Amino acid sequence: MELVVKKYDELTLDELYDIIQARINIFVVEQNCPYPELDGKDRFAYHVFFRDGNGIQAYLRVVDKGIGFDEYSLGRVITVARGCGLGAKLIKE
Repeated sequence: MELVVKKYDELTLDELYDIIQARINIFVVEQNCPYPELDGKDRFAYHVFFRDGNGIQAYLRVVDKGIGFDEYSLGRVITVARGCGLGAKLIKE
């Protein structure tokens, strides 16, 4: 499993697509939370994810301080497979 940390402008189009698709699938569809998933903060964030041969397995973003909060903020934490500790491991990284 590879750890990837990228700013918005370093993401490939495929990585950005996969991140957005995973976030929408989990937050909007699965959790039935109809809110704007694209909130304008992604451009000001570090995108942190675990990737393997099957794609992105866990993801979170760290938004720069001053964008929404006075300090850096952590959010949008997702894992493809639940209950295996990948989310906690990613936060620790």
